[in-house]
Amino acid sequence: MDDFQDGATFRLAVDFYDFDRALRLLVLDAIERIEVAVRVDVAHLLGRRHRLAHECAVLLDARFQHAERLKRYNDGVQKKAKEDFVAHHIQRYAGRMPIWVATETWDFGLLSKFYAGMKYGDQGRIAQCYGVDGPTLESRLRALNFVRNVSAHHSRL
Repeated sequence: MDDFQDGATFRLAVDFYDFDRALRLLVLDAIERIEVAVRVDVAHLLGRRHRLAHECAVLLDARFQHAERLKRYNDGVQKKAKEDFVAHHIQRYAGRMPIWVATETWDFGLLSKFYAGMKYGDQGRIAQCYGVDGPTLESRLRALNFVRNVSAHHSRL
């Protein structure tokens, strides 16, 4: 059986829960803004090179596990198949979406992994917008993805 510390009350436990909930909501709001910004930056940069850049392994770093990420992307597309914009691209273009549409189907985890798989120079161009270098932004995106998952799944932050 657990021992309670002196002075512990139900009110303190509720206050702690309320604080954690408020913190998680603030964190999710901030991460959402970062996610949208990075998503736009990735789509804009790579979309200028090729409309299907996410399908072009030559536009990504050789270390990138392209086949694995493409499968995860396709799985995500299927999960969102009922959304109008996804259904339109499935019906009209056999599901082949330009990167600026495709990124809208990505979860934060796929976005952070895709960024990690970009060429070093491309990472650097995006990271520069945020005042950091490519590896730093890559690390921060991984950390934010972890925090986002903790927050989204109602774990204690």
